[in-house]
Amino acid sequence: MSYQEKIYSQNGKCDRNFVGPVVKTSSDICVFNRPSFTMSGASSINCPEITCSISGVPYNDLFTGTTECFETSALSGSCFNSIDWVTNVYEDDVLKYSNEIYSSTSLTGSVIDITTFSGSVVTAFNTLNYDYSFSGTEFTIDKEVRFKNIKLELTTKLDYDANCPVTGNTTGSTSCSCPAGYTATTALDDCQKFTITASTFNGLGPTIGLLPNPNKLPEYAFYGSRFYEDATTRPKPLVKGSGDSLKDNSNITLTYESVISNLWGDNNANKGRLNNAGLNMPDDGKWYGFSKCVDIPSSGVYNIGIAADNQCRLTIDGELIFNLNTSSTFCFKYWHVVPITLTSGKHIVEMEAMNDIYTDGAFGAEIYNATSEVLSGYTTEAQLSAVTIFTTTDFAGGYWNLGESGSSAGYYCPTGYSLNTCGGGLTECIKIENADIACVFTGACETKQTVCDLDFSGITLNDSNVYVLTGETEAFDLTFDFTANTESFETTNALFKYDIYKFIPELGYFNNRPVFTSDYYEWSSISGTSAFTTSVTANTINPDGEYLVKGHYIHDICTEFANKLNYKYSTISNTSGESFGLYQPTRDFYFIAFNDADIPQLTSSDNNDGENPIGSLTVSSQILDGTKSEFLLPFSSGDFIISLNGITLARDFDYSMNVVNSGSFITNSVSLSGATVNGDILTYAFTSSQLGNNIKSDTFDINEPIVSGATNAQGDNTVYFNSDTGKYELFTSMNPITNNDIGVTLNGTSLAINIDYYQSVSNPKRIILEGYLIPNDIANVYYNTNTNVLGNQFGTSIKAAWFIDNPPSEVNGIFTLEVSSNKDFTNIVSSATTLYTVSQTSYNAVANLVGNLGDKQYYRVKNDKNFTTLCNEVVKTSAYSEISEITLQTNKNNAY
Repeated sequence: MSYQEKIYSQNGKCDRNFVGPVVKTSSDICVFNRPSFTMSGASSINCPEITCSISGVPYNDLFTGTTECFETSALSGSCFNSIDWVTNVYEDDVLKYSNEIYSSTSLTGSVIDITTFSGSVVTAFNTLNYDYSFSGTEFTIDKEVRFKNIKLELTTKLDYDANCPVTGNTTGSTSCSCPAGYTATTALDDCQKFTITASTFNGLGPTIGLLPNPNKLPEYAFYGSRFYEDATTRPKPLVKGSGDSLKDNSNITLTYESVISNLWGDNNANKGRLNNAGLNMPDDGKWYGFSKCVDIPSSGVYNIGIAADNQCRLTIDGELIFNLNTSSTFCFKYWHVVPITLTSGKHIVEMEAMNDIYTDGAFGAEIYNATSEVLSGYTTEAQLSAVTIFTTTDFAGGYWNLGESGSSAGYYCPTGYSLNTCGGGLTECIKIENADIACVFTGACETKQTVCDLDFSGITLNDSNVYVLTGETEAFDLTFDFTANTESFETTNALFKYDIYKFIPELGYFNNRPVFTSDYYEWSSISGTSAFTTSVTANTINPDGEYLVKGHYIHDICTEFANKLNYKYSTISNTSGESFGLYQPTRDFYFIAFNDADIPQLTSSDNNDGENPIGSLTVSSQILDGTKSEFLLPFSSGDFIISLNGITLARDFDYSMNVVNSGSFITNSVSLSGATVNGDILTYAFTSSQLGNNIKSDTFDINEPIVSGATNAQGDNTVYFNSDTGKYELFTSMNPITNNDIGVTLNGTSLAINIDYYQSVSNPKRIILEGYLIPNDIANVYYNTNTNVLGNQFGTSIKAAWFIDNPPSEVNGIFTLEVSSNKDFTNIVSSATTLYTVSQTSYNAVANLVGNLGDKQYYRVKNDKNFTTLCNEVVKTSAYSEISEITLQTNKNNAY
């Protein structure tokens, strides 16, 4: 050989071509048996499996549900083809599989059986590659990463010919057209035909003028307005009945509701609709009128209001609707409002009136696009104007243009025709005819039955491998217990370490780069118990997340050759797994760690700059004369500080507070528990700003033994003796604002801040007293709260605002503003929700108020945070804000 390697032999020599003892090979090879371990604080990954039973499916109900849809949609039987049966599978509410499995060929045809349906489910699950088993009527499905929920649905749906005609009334989807000669209205809910003929001109009528002030009389709408029942189907015309009543043409009286107000009329001059919308009538005893084209946007009920001194009549599209042709005060002492259904499209409204000779005269009419219930509640002209589509005041300055045949003024049209003011000028008469629109069905008839709705959940907050963390420095323990092959530690000089890997939800596997790597552990530090415990700190693993713990070894290579060269082998090179990228079920362990839901902290809902403004403080005093003990105070939604002769009084003991709402103003009233004497001085202080924070007053009545115990063991007690410090403590009902002073009185005497009492630095609600408390003492604590939404509420809703310390990193939670009738929140009467927003810490919501004047209610904000695992199980944590008390000061919440 031209070149020969040196051979290392057991005699220690390194020679070329040396003949002698050589390296032992097979006899020196050993096997490293990986030491096995179990863990406390972590577990294996066991995604759940769910069973779906397909027994008890109501096949007949599904079939009849679809056939009934065919009938209620008023479809023609000739367009029926079949009712198809379809199996659907949804993953997370997204349709992933749909297949027709059977057809019933008549409306009274046969239905499927369980064999047909179960076979279709097998086909569906096979197509979707589910890992499942089937026995009898039950499918057992293993959870997969790609979905959180599976929904199995059986549907029957109607197969029908296109353009299937609707033969009657239907609420289904339709496409409609008109008969020949008719055109569809803009709203596509009716058909109209217009016929034109010439009008007859009798001469120019008098000028129309508004009712002048001298002619506005208290008698006009003296009794206000009458809102009658719907007269659409009543025989026309409507005429005056016996007494002060309105009847239809079959002599049936219409019922009504009366409203008396400045808007609708009362016994004062210049009030009501006839005075404010009326036109001045000529006093020659002749009929005068005008024609108005009204374009109705959509079919519906419209209200027509009318009154006249002395007689009037109203025609729509040639049909006489009102005929108050009698000289009676009934015609003008009431404003008559009658609901009439009008189809969409153009309509001609003709109005005529006649004034008795040599008397005052007025005529008014209006059409409103609003219900009687809404109209009767209006109080201002602005409200009414917004819904008025026609009013007689629009004709002021024009001419009376309607007349009778042979009269000397106005235009005349033949019977059934109306003066065409829809664009034809006054020289044309128009007949408007209506016809039903022909419709075909375009919808779908189907009946759905959810057979199984499977949520793959099971993990809970109490599981040993779930850690809910409250801070970056919080730690939890993992215990490694070595159970087999521990002799390998000594025979191979093995060292142990562990890595923690974080799951990547978007990719569905664990990152192969660890978020934490431990130091190496020698067997000498473990062998005493064959176990060790280590602490994992939150900030080392960056929660929220799911984590895999993998143990690794470094050990000698068991050959003399490698031993002489000091070679080592590390098992970290085998970092791979059977699932989720890294997971080896036989030797890896899994845990979950996520941050707890933040406590929502209430703040001012009107504050935009992040500060907590203090309301303007107002203090006032008055000398009493001893004649009364009840006094009106300015309005404040917060609490008052009340003192008499320098002694601070306790609410609900020394005085009571009430809200006075006269309709024109709102104020507070204080009633002292005892009598006053001449010369007493009453002093009150309050915050006058309703937009900022208000004073909160808590009263503590020491009428029973005081609970004692260690620091922070007070529980729900608001008065407490701290046996650790020997101090008495008071606990406020809400959190006082940071860096704001707190006032305390004891039996009416103000205590010295930071001398007689001071606020705890560890609990802002704790007020520490330097003195003693004895039975029958009464203490008051006054402070500003973080929220301005407390105390008296005059609106129909509240807007609460809050913030959390840690912004969400994903939309995995929801805030709920809860309003309850009790402080335990066992009867929530109203709520509102808002979802997490990534990187946002400030939120607000508006909740409606439900209840009656004087009701005490409470609100809080609940934070529900969801964590979804790799098995698509959801773990939820919740946190609650402090509770704020409110008092309803209106019954408007009950409006309908």
